[in-house]
Amino acid sequence: MKPGRITSIIGVLFLLCAGTFAPWGEFKLNRVARGTVFSSFNLMAWPLWILGILSILAIFVFVERYPDFFSKYLSWLLCLFPLGTLLLIGSYRPIGIMVDPTTARVSIGVGFYLLLAGVIILNSRTQFPRLKSLFVFLLIFLGFATGKMDMLGLFKEFQNIRGVFISELNRHLVLALSSALAAIIPGVLLGYSGIRYPKIKEWIFGFVHVFQVA
Repeated sequence: MKPGRITSIIGVLFLLCAGTFAPWGEFKLNRVARGTVFSSFNLMAWPLWILGILSILAIFVFVERYPDFFSKYLSWLLCLFPLGTLLLIGSYRPIGIMVDPTTARVSIGVGFYLLLAGVIILNSRTQFPRLKSLFVFLLIFLGFATGKMDMLGLFKEFQNIRGVFISELNRHLVLALSSALAAIIPGVLLGYSGIRYPKIKEWIFGFVHVFQVA
């Protein structure tokens, strides 16, 4: 079996697992309460669920029979699947239960991560796979920015530590940029000196090698 076919089968199996038995999330009335696990069956009517499974099977057919068409067009449409799934997960509410939006939350289940992995795996055989992966995560970020997924536990946890997160991110960026500049500036000066004065090039390389090992 060709490696490309194995990749397609794995990607489609991930999508099928996500769309059938894998849990999509867990609804909790608060952070510590025992939650209610739900899957795609709880979020979609039966006709829509069957259509989704048939769509996944159709994707496999297009990947195998019409790879160029899938690479140019359908793969971009496939990038919308994770965002659509997150929107469905964030909209879940148990029937007959009063929900307080300030404390209730929805934790993302393994089904979403299987779907996300399946999309990335299938797009890895297409044109611009890294760009499409970046597009997937950009869509997810924009989905959070719209406020349509405020019920997700991931978003609520970020809101709780937002101040600490931003300060630690700034600290990390300062340390990373300082370290990079500390290496770039001497490197540029030594490189220029080596080109400008060829006689000391060997001494520069020797110094750099010793410094790198140290």
